[in-house]
Order: sequence, then C-alpha cells, then structure tokens
Amino acid sequence: MSKRSNRSDQSAHKTCVSPRLTLVILIAFLLMCLLLVSACASDNALDERTTQEENASVPSEPILDPQQWLEEYPDQVRSFMTATESAPEHDYLEHYPWLATIYEGSGFAKSYFSPRPHLNALEDVKATLRINEKSPSSCFSCKTPQYTIAELKDADALYSMTFYEVSDQMTQTITCYDCHKNEPGRGQVGRSGFRGGFLGSTRRHFNEQFTDIDQGTASCGQCHNEYYFDPDTKAVKLPGSLTDPKDIFEFYQSIDFVDYENTLTGTQHLKAQHPEFQSYTNSVHDVRGLSCADCHLERVNGRGGQFTNHRITDPVDSPIIRRSVCLPCHGDEGSLELVERTQARTKEQTEAIAIRLAAFTERFGAAVSAGSLAEAQLEELRALNREAQWYWDWVIVDNGYGVHNPTQAKECLDRADELLAQAEALLP
Repeated sequence: MSKRSNRSDQSAHKTCVSPRLTLVILIAFLLMCLLLVSACASDNALDERTTQEENASVPSEPILDPQQWLEEYPDQVRSFMTATESAPEHDYLEHYPWLATIYEGSGFAKSYFSPRPHLNALEDVKATLRINEKSPSSCFSCKTPQYTIAELKDADALYSMTFYEVSDQMTQTITCYDCHKNEPGRGQVGRSGFRGGFLGSTRRHFNEQFTDIDQGTASCGQCHNEYYFDPDTKAVKLPGSLTDPKDIFEFYQSIDFVDYENTLTGTQHLKAQHPEFQSYTNSVHDVRGLSCADCHLERVNGRGGQFTNHRITDPVDSPIIRRSVCLPCHGDEGSLELVERTQARTKEQTEAIAIRLAAFTERFGAAVSAGSLAEAQLEELRALNREAQWYWDWVIVDNGYGVHNPTQAKECLDRADELLAQAEALLP
C-alpha cells in the first residue's frame, strides 16, 4: 500500500511540474524572439539609414562634364583633361599598304588610324570613313556615356536606329561617368558581384557576361574587348564569357557569323576588334592580381595627398609605374628590356605574316577571278584563309603588341603561320 501510494505521489508530482516548466520555456522562447526581432529591425533601420545617406550624396542626374567635378577633385580632373595630348596620329593604311588588301571589303580598308586619347573618341567616330548610312547606332556604344544612358531607357528602340539618326544627340565624349558614374573614387554595380565595390561598368554587353572582375580591369575591359554586332538587333554583344581566341573563333563558327566578305577572294572574314581584356585575362600578370589600372595609371602626390593620375600612360614611359609595379619582379631595367624584346619579336612576326597574307589574298583573288578553282578548292581555301587571318588579326589589333599576353600572342601567330602555309600550298 505504501509503495503504491508513493508511486501515485511521484506520478502526481510529475504531472503538476511539467506544465510549469513548459510555461517557463515558452515565456523564455518568446522573450528571445522579441529580442531577435528588435535586433533585426535595428540592423535593417541602420542599413536603410546608411543606404539613404550614401544615396543622398549621389547626384540624381548624370554628371557628364568633368569640369563639374573640378572643385572637388582638381588633380584628377586636370590630369584627365591633359589626355588630349598624344603622339602624332598615324594612318595605318599609308604606313602598312598590305592592310588594305587584307581588309578589302571592310571599312578598315577605307580608314584606319592609330588610336587617340579618350577625349577624342566621339570626334573620331563621327569622322571615320568606316561609318556609312547603314551603320547602326550601336557604333556609339563605347564612344559616349550618353549612348549607354539612352540604352538603359529603351534599348530596343535605340538599336533600331542608324548612326546618323542619333549622331546629333551624342555630344559628350568619354568622361568620368564611364568609369565612376556619379561616385568618383569608386566604380558602379558594386552589389552585382564586382570585387572591390566596382561601380563603373555602364556597358550592358560587358557586365552581363563578366561579374567577378577587379574594378581596375573592368573599367577598361568594358570597352577594350572583342565584340560583335548582333545580326538581328544590332546590339553590341560579346562572344559569351569566352576569353580564349580559339574558343571565340569556334563560337563565331557555331553561329555562322561574318563581319565582312573580301571582295577579291570571296572569303567571309571575322574582324577582331581590340581584345585587350580577353588577351590580358589569364595572362601571368592577371594571375598575379595586377589590373589594367595598376599598369596604366600612376599613383602620384597632389595637393591633398596621393591620388591617381588620370592620364593613361604606357608603363615604358612611366618610371613611377615601373618602380611600383614592375620592379618587384623584373627590376627596373629588366622590365624595359623584356617589353622591348617582346614587342620587337611580336611586330616582326606579325608583319612577316601580314606580307604573306596580302600576297596570298592577291593570288587567291586572281584565281577566283579566272575561275580556275573547283568549288571544293574554293571552300577549303576560304576556310583556311578565314581562320589564319583571325589569329593574325587578334594580335595586330591588340594595342599591347604582344605584351598583354606574350604566350597567347606567340601561339596565335604560330597558328596563323601554320594555317597560311597550308593555304599557300593548296593554291595552284
């Protein structure tokens, strides 16, 4: 009896205590939830206030004229504005007459000059003989921020217009907005994956394909890249996120893309643009973490301390860049010797192939005109011609003359040489 009563007492005790414990636990849990909600609300409010404060300092309207930043950033603006000074402009067609034969049928056989500074970009595109009545408005894509702003408003309508239909609306050349939007000192698109809070790439065709790019490379890469015009929309597009010239060639093959047809040979050619970004990607300097800005913009002392000189320069011409960027790996004089040796070798091989390519084009054109080739021969020769010229063109239009990626440049020229030799051997 006593044992049975004892069990009943224990059972009764457990039944009475359990609800109390449950209540205590429930109250503690609710208090914890309230604290967490309060903390989250506080953090969100702080984030919102921070965002509002940041946005309050950003002008609501695009600032395009660099002079409007002069008072706040005098050193940067003044150095940027000196970029109109440059070496004498060269007519490539006059200096290298074989170019006209190689590019026969394209706009580059009519007008091809050495590049000038960014402040001349809009003036130069409006003056070039490569533009005609059929040229799309997207030829302005990297020449003025006004085009990229208009593109964000109504891209389809803009792409449907010709160059001359929008020409009068394009009045501001490349400026601070292209690399910084309205936030000097930073880039643009910082929350879209760019390292370093990059805010600069306003060109849709670039930042739709590349997101994890250092801001010092993305700001240049958004325009200095290999691109093509979509045959249907005329929008500027990149060959996906590809960077290797072999992969890009295969991409163009897969979509049957043609830039122009050589009127002598009937070969449907690709025209490489200025693939500095793709060339530099995966180069030894890229792998080691250097950006375009590291090698082409000096860090100098100004009135308010150290600042970035916005006059783009060649490292060969800058003791400051050589000392801060090149010296740790190459030594000051060693870097100069390496650049000179690489460029000399690249130019020599590029020009040797160009002379042969022009001679082949003339011989091939004569054979086509005489009707001495069977259809199968024409098809094989045109395929070899198209590919050989692609690899040669990739190197000659890169403004680094092989320095951006010496290994890739050598591989491309060797491949062009091999393909051209095959074509020469097949031509009667």
